[in-house]
Amino acid sequence: MQIRLHATRILALLFCFFLMSNALFIAPSSAASSSDVQLSVKQRTREDIMRKWQQYKPMSMDYMLKSPDEIYESEPSRYGASYAIGKVKPVYVEDGINAVNFVRYLAGLPDDVVADWTLADQQQAASFINEENGELSHNPDHPEGMSDTLFDLGVKGISSSNLAYGPPTFYSSVLAYMSDSDHDNIDRVSHRRWILNPLMKKTMFGMIYNKEFYEYNPFSKVPSLNLYSSIYPFFYQYSLMYSMFYPYSSMYVFNEDRPKGSVSYDTISWPSAGDFPVEMFTADDAWSISVNPDRYDAFRTSDIQVQITRVRDSQVWNLNKSNSDLEGAYFHVETGGYGVPFCIIFRPDNVKSILPEDQFSIKVSGLYTKDGKPAQLEYKTTFFNLSMQSNMWDGDYRLHPGETFRIPFLGAIVGDITQAAAFLVDDESIAEVSSDGVIKAKRQGSTSVLVYIKDFFVNIYELKIQVNEPDQLDAISSWAEAYYQKLKQQGLIFSDYDYNYKQAMDRYGFATMAVRMAEYLQAKAMNAPKAPFKDISDNDVYVMKAYGAGIMKGTGLDQFSPDKSITRQEAAVLLFNLYKLMNGQDDGQRQTSAVSPRFSDDQKIASWAKDSVYRVNQLGLMEGDQNQFDPTGELTREQAYVIIAKLMKLLGH
Repeated sequence: MQIRLHATRILALLFCFFLMSNALFIAPSSAASSSDVQLSVKQRTREDIMRKWQQYKPMSMDYMLKSPDEIYESEPSRYGASYAIGKVKPVYVEDGINAVNFVRYLAGLPDDVVADWTLADQQQAASFINEENGELSHNPDHPEGMSDTLFDLGVKGISSSNLAYGPPTFYSSVLAYMSDSDHDNIDRVSHRRWILNPLMKKTMFGMIYNKEFYEYNPFSKVPSLNLYSSIYPFFYQYSLMYSMFYPYSSMYVFNEDRPKGSVSYDTISWPSAGDFPVEMFTADDAWSISVNPDRYDAFRTSDIQVQITRVRDSQVWNLNKSNSDLEGAYFHVETGGYGVPFCIIFRPDNVKSILPEDQFSIKVSGLYTKDGKPAQLEYKTTFFNLSMQSNMWDGDYRLHPGETFRIPFLGAIVGDITQAAAFLVDDESIAEVSSDGVIKAKRQGSTSVLVYIKDFFVNIYELKIQVNEPDQLDAISSWAEAYYQKLKQQGLIFSDYDYNYKQAMDRYGFATMAVRMAEYLQAKAMNAPKAPFKDISDNDVYVMKAYGAGIMKGTGLDQFSPDKSITRQEAAVLLFNLYKLMNGQDDGQRQTSAVSPRFSDDQKIASWAKDSVYRVNQLGLMEGDQNQFDPTGELTREQAYVIIAKLMKLLGH
């Protein structure tokens, strides 16, 4: 079970409906363009995005409540009828500015927004009013005892700001604004559109913790609350933050200091065309395309519709004005004055999840140019992993008392693993885990290990551990022992296949081992395209991955036969497919079997398997017995361990 905790799922958001008159429309201008959105998106590379992430990533790579001395130069306070709004540290504000500039960069906009410090008191006052009233509102009551001057200043900020309740930092609040897909906001995605306003040049933030925070002061009662010596502070802090200590924050968004016409664009899309970080968008988020009203007719929108295609399985969604499900398929064209006053909003249903390397093709029809000509838009978005250390396998594993097992991570853990991850064992009498991720079995029983990878996009994984006494009647053969231990240490053997070692390996088990080996060596998860098989479920991702990568095919037009035993000649084909996938070449030694048959039962080898049989034999991966290959004989589990381990060694691991 993987649990992804993200700012977009844990806050309430509101946006002001009191629009300033100069924010309603983007007027045309003859000024020369200094930035082109479509060109910026087209020219940048995935590596460019990674570099920008390093430039703009959060000052703290965790999603935690911060102590007042981390946030404020002077803390907000209440003394009877006296209010002191406090002052946020510049570095904390700049963290929010970095978030704004990163999402604008992703959308293809200029990433040069700066803080407007003249608005610092205004934004603090805005946050203070909502905190005192205990709710987000753009029509706030006057808090008892607050001066008219302070209240008027706060209302000025409230009427020109995005407002948030929940996110612990300005960075996380910006990402929450960019989601904007709850029932109250999906019809406008106004928070997102203000942040992606081409004319924005300046902004400012304010934040106030609520009364309970100051009355309880968790940092004084739990000194280790924001430490990472174990995973406990994370769970304790998280539960405290979202039950008692919601901070109220605001972000000024009505700035339009950038010269009109200085940003050229047809559209501003979220997510953008081209490569886009999968961490910045979820399956529940609405897509949006802000359309330039100076180039397209914002009053002729009834024919607009969107077709979105997921490339990996050719799944197609056709969305139009008939789709209005706030929890599912959704479509709306919004022409209010939120930044760019022409926006197509849509969301496909039943997407479930967006995977790294998922690509979506977007086609928009029914548009008209300003001179009345029909127009359409087309682009593709490819999602990729921004956080290189955020992957590992969930799974079930078997151990014997005294046996050790290193938690299998996919991708590099940056720096010291003791600082990059934390671990929690449910029952430490059954198994223990060291600070560097080594699990040691202690006694018979079942337990689980939670793994928290410490990056801003919080990831928690669960490993289930079953500890059993060794069964002498079901021991791995001595000739397979070393290979078995190698695979087990690397997480390639999971519990369902870690016993009955002389039993035949089935097709599902081989697919799982093959995919796990490929993912381990590539240090990343493989794509899981939809497979045409009717005898597997949507949860059989390893079968889908093996099929998508060309490692395995079905046994019929729509059958995979996951429980069918795998034969030795089938294993040879699959092993050679895996070798080609990982090696990228065949060393120029194809079709050797046709030249010099080596096995005495060569005629029994199927024509579709013969070349693979001899190639894996030449590579030292599979051997015969007394000059016979036994092509239709069953491959046992321990034999499968051996050939997979040999392939890993051949590939340099």
